[in-house]
Amino acid sequence: MAALHLSLLLQTSEIYLMAQALMVNSTRLGLERTGHLAEGMGDGGHLEQPTNSLTPAEQERWKRKLLEHKKQREAWLERERLERERLEKERLEKERLERERLERERLERLERERLEREIDINLIRWEDDTWKYLTPLAVDPENPSNIEQLVNDYMTRGIRAFNTYMRMMSPGECFQTVVNNRTHTILLIAEDELAIDRMHESVAKLHVDATKRVIGLKRKATEDLSHTYHARKMVVCTDVNKIP
Repeated sequence: MAALHLSLLLQTSEIYLMAQALMVNSTRLGLERTGHLAEGMGDGGHLEQPTNSLTPAEQERWKRKLLEHKKQREAWLERERLERERLEKERLEKERLERERLERERLERLERERLEREIDINLIRWEDDTWKYLTPLAVDPENPSNIEQLVNDYMTRGIRAFNTYMRMMSPGECFQTVVNNRTHTILLIAEDELAIDRMHESVAKLHVDATKRVIGLKRKATEDLSHTYHARKMVVCTDVNKIP
């Protein structure tokens, strides 16, 4: 047992001495490498010409070395400049795309809001002793200029606008008048075809039909809103019931 302990002790001593020798060699090599790297370098990483006298051949080699170092530094600075320009272009492009995305979203939101606000105005024209339905016109309550322009165009052709009470309307008051009387209907009658007595009965029927249609649309919109509200409420209640 004592012999075994002695053998282990000797092996441990040999390993320790080998490790110390390796550390000394590594330190010496590191100092030599640092000295070589520092040789010829001045402040700021620039090469400096040795102070000792040089032969013409050595001076020529040193000049080439300086020139190579200068080219390498200029190339590095150029790469840095190009990289900064690339990053700046990327930043500007991202900002441009983000602005365009936000603008598209804003315009889409405004368009959705406009479509939700729009009211269809029915246009019915008296022609050949009968009422003919024209294509309804969607009007934005906040900007009813399209219906005003349309009625004005008809007026230039000798066709007047009336409500379902056979009251003549100007282009500027048409939209608000037919919205307020809940018919959303404009009657278009040529001046030379105006015959209130003959139109009275048919106009009364148009008024009733138009009122029913508008009331039906409002009722449907209310029901849709109610269904949406209750559906959301049921989802909320279901989620609450799941809470332990």
